[in-house]
Amino acid sequence: MNSPMNQDWLDEVARRRPTPEEAAEWRRSMATRPQEARRLEEELALNALLDGLPKAEASPRFADGVLAAIDREEDRPGLFERLRILVFPAFMPARVAVLATACLAVAFGWSQFEGLRHGRERFHANLAQEAAEVSFAAAVPGVSVFADYDAVRLLSTPVAADDMDLMEAMRSDAP
Repeated sequence: MNSPMNQDWLDEVARRRPTPEEAAEWRRSMATRPQEARRLEEELALNALLDGLPKAEASPRFADGVLAAIDREEDRPGLFERLRILVFPAFMPARVAVLATACLAVAFGWSQFEGLRHGRERFHANLAQEAAEVSFAAAVPGVSVFADYDAVRLLSTPVAADDMDLMEAMRSDAP
């Protein structure tokens, strides 16, 4: 019963009535498969029995009644429409509250975003200032330069008497 042809002929018999030639061809092809042949005979007998029953006649007003019921159903508001009509006015304050809350959340989030952006800008400005200070400090001559007393004199700072005494003391201590 599980042969590949089984489902094909079952679908075909269920979908339409086979001609006598088709039924004879199916009987010949299923001669070697007795279970399928028996099932085919049952299906064909059932079709013949159903075809022999008198056709039920519908009332002439049946179609009109069905179409009128469809029209009435289409004119009646659906569940969503009825709920919207009943609930919308009652929830108007709640909708306004939800909208106001959403606006506040967006405004607060935007201010936080702007704060982060300005914070990053401040961070970058501080970083640039610190880098400039480090580079300036790196450009300042080292202590070894001050061993040359002429370089100290060339600095644009006013010379104080104490500075001259210090330079003399350093010169006398130098090897």
